[in-house]
Amino acid sequence: MSYAVLVGSTIAKGRIKSIDTKAAAGAPGVLAVISHLNSPKVPGFVPTGKDPSQPQTLGGRLKVFNDDKVRFNDQPIAVVVADTLERARFAARLVKTQYEQEKHETDMAVGVKQGFVPAQAKKTPSRRWPTTCAARPMPTKRARSSLNRST
Repeated sequence: MSYAVLVGSTIAKGRIKSIDTKAAAGAPGVLAVISHLNSPKVPGFVPTGKDPSQPQTLGGRLKVFNDDKVRFNDQPIAVVVADTLERARFAARLVKTQYEQEKHETDMAVGVKQGFVPAQAKKTPSRRWPTTCAARPMPTKRARSSLNRST
């Protein structure tokens, strides 16, 4: 039996400059250390003929170990496989990563302005989030409390 432990990113947004897995790979009981550098290429993960500079449209799945981009804090960037859970946990702490950190945005209003609008949403603007949801005023405290009342 083997056990796997994920190694998560320690930044919210950026790029992995380097990842050192030698110490983890050499730890007792470790069977493999997989990251974007040595992971098998999965069909459908690599863009096929489309412009790779364009952001992914809605409905895309998280493609772990596909590239060096960090999109959120604690994103899986490597996995350590070992013969016991304890050894896998220990070795996962030995993975050392250097990042090229980018500024992340936590303000939804700013994020919407910077967001990517898919081609389909440009064709039918009434379905876009900023015009359908953001344009509506938020209910007041009094209105929200009346919504919570049971009838």
